[in-house]
Amino acid sequence: MRIILAFLLTTILLKPAYAFDTIIYAANFPPYQIEEGPQPGFAIEILKEAERRIGRTSHVTFGPWVRSLKMATTRDNVILPAIYRTLSRENDFKWIVEYTTSKTVFLTIDDPINSLDQARHLDRIGVTHKSAMDDFLTAQGFNNLDRVDHTRTNINKLMAGRIDAWCLSENLARWAWRKAGLSSEMLVTGKSIKTTHAWIAAGPMFPDDLAVRYRDVVKKMKADGTIEKILNGYR
Repeated sequence: MRIILAFLLTTILLKPAYAFDTIIYAANFPPYQIEEGPQPGFAIEILKEAERRIGRTSHVTFGPWVRSLKMATTRDNVILPAIYRTLSRENDFKWIVEYTTSKTVFLTIDDPINSLDQARHLDRIGVTHKSAMDDFLTAQGFNNLDRVDHTRTNINKLMAGRIDAWCLSENLARWAWRKAGLSSEMLVTGKSIKTTHAWIAAGPMFPDDLAVRYRDVVKKMKADGTIEKILNGYR
């Protein structure tokens, strides 16, 4: 009897500290994360496939980007499917795994903006509040940023001449532009000002062993071509 009790006690003590489903917290940033439509966004598809392989379940909750960041840093079961790794965020998150890169550019509807020096002379540059682009340009000393919470708002402002340029990853910007029903010929893309790396991340309270399981399976998905196949569905 003592042996049985000892075994049960050991089993309980060795059981992972987490006994919850994961919450995927996302902002509407097509094609990474799509709140409405036939496709969920490649970041969510990648994370869902990783969970299928490790036997986890989750549900997706959409909200503003600032709220997504807060939820991840204050709860132990929230995971972010797409976040750019920046110096200002480095110590706030548990960086689980990188899975793709993109080019950050200035977008206009007239002359291209090909450098940070050019951009400094503009009156207003549209960025998403608390985004990697906001963080990067702020760190570079830009004081001409026009911050909004939704990508579509910057499209409307650029079309109306209320901002001079829009800073975003090129693939995200062009996807949003097409979904707004606008001609791609209207959008002028400048030269890349930096390469951004998309990560799956969570807050500091997220269990370390669970983060390792996600990391390992996503690396396998990169190696076996699964991630590239998912990405191709959004190109």
